[in-house]
Amino acid sequence: MTGVKDATTTLSGDDNDTDITNVTGDYSLDAAMGTEFEIKPVKNKPMPFAINGLTAGDASRVQQHVIGAFPFTDPYKLIAADVNKSNSVTAQDASLVSQAVLGNPIAQGFFINTTWRFVPKAYVFPNPASPWGFPEKIVLTGVSGSLTDLDFIGAKLGDVNNTANPANLVPTTPPNLIWKVQDRVLEQDAEFVTEFSAYNFDALLALQFGLNFDPSKLQLLGIETIAGSPMDVGNFGTYNAAGGEVRALLAMAQTLSVPDGTPVFRLKFKVLDDEMKLSEVLYLDESVLPGIAYNSAFAESGVEMIFLTSTGTGDPNGGSGLYLFQNRPNPFSGTTTIGFVLPEACEAQLRVFDVSGRLVAERAAQYPAGKQEEMFDLKGVTGVLYYELITPFGTLSKRMLLTGK
Repeated sequence: MTGVKDATTTLSGDDNDTDITNVTGDYSLDAAMGTEFEIKPVKNKPMPFAINGLTAGDASRVQQHVIGAFPFTDPYKLIAADVNKSNSVTAQDASLVSQAVLGNPIAQGFFINTTWRFVPKAYVFPNPASPWGFPEKIVLTGVSGSLTDLDFIGAKLGDVNNTANPANLVPTTPPNLIWKVQDRVLEQDAEFVTEFSAYNFDALLALQFGLNFDPSKLQLLGIETIAGSPMDVGNFGTYNAAGGEVRALLAMAQTLSVPDGTPVFRLKFKVLDDEMKLSEVLYLDESVLPGIAYNSAFAESGVEMIFLTSTGTGDPNGGSGLYLFQNRPNPFSGTTTIGFVLPEACEAQLRVFDVSGRLVAERAAQYPAGKQEEMFDLKGVTGVLYYELITPFGTLSKRMLLTGK
C-alpha cells in the first residue's frame, strides 16, 4: 500500500496478527502456524480526517462523469466516486461529497464508516469501466514460508480529483474569487441583511469557502438567495451556525461566469450585543473550510472577502462614516447612554430637546475618531425627546422616549 499511512492491516485464518502501515505504506505480519490466511487493510477515520482531500472540485468531477461530459476511465476513480457503495456512480455520490464538505453529519457518516477502500495490486479488473465486485483482501493458500510484495492500492473515498489534471492542460493560476461586502456599523437588537457580490467569477466549475462570525455578537437568521444566482440555500451548510460557522459549496458539471459586481447571495443577521463594525465580527475562515475556486482545468485559486467602506454624513450602512446610535436603554427612566461614531477626530456636540424644541441637555467636546459614548441624566423630564449630533461632517438626529422620573 504505497504511501497510505495508518491503515490497520489484519492477518486472519490459521493465525492472527495486526500491523499499522508506516508513512510509506509498509506493513509486516507474522504467523507462527498454519497455511491458510487472509490479509485485509482498513482505514476509517473520524472527522475531520474522514473528508481529508474532499473539495467542491471532487463534487464537480463526479457530476461531469454522471452526465457523460467527462467519464471516468480509471477503475480506482470509479471506486473512489462510489461514495454510497452502490456499485454505481450517480448524482447522489456528488451530493454526498458536497454535503460532507458543507458539514452535514449524515453525509460525513459515509466517509467516517469507509474512509479508504483497498484493492489487491495484483488484481486484474475484468471490466475496468465497471470495477464492482473487486476483492478487498488477499487470500493466501498453502503458505510455506515468507511472502513479500503483497501490496494493495488504496482509493480515498470521494477524492477523485487528487493532484492530477483531468483535462490534461497546462496548469494555470487563475485570479482569486473575490466576495465584496459593504461594511456597516451594527446596532444592538437590529436585524440586517448583508449582500455578497462576486468578482473574478469567470468560467468557474466549483468553489467552496467557510465563513466565521462571532455568535456572541451576531445571530444568523437565514440565507437569502437572489433570482438568477448560481447559489441557493442548498449550497450552504449551517449545521454549526450556533457556533458561528457557515460553509458554502458550489459544484457544477459545466463552467459558469457572472459579471463582476453581480450579487450572488445574502446573509441575514440579528445583532446581539454592543455596537461594532461588520468587518470586526465576520470573516473567511480557512479552519472552517478552505477557500478554493476551480476553473475548467481544475486549476485552483483562492477565495477572498473585501469589505467596502464609505464616508459621509450619516449613511447607516457606512463602515467608516458618521453614525448616531439609538440611545440605550430606550424607553428609559432617568439616565440613558448615547453612542456615536466619528470618521475623524473633531469637535462634536450632542443636544437633547423636548417636543416643544426646548433644549434639555447638551454636551460638547473634542473627540477622537471612532466610537464614543455620553451618558445623560434626564430625571425630571418625561415624554418624547429628540437628540442630535452636530459635527463638521454633518448633523444627525434620533427620537427617544423617557417613561419615568
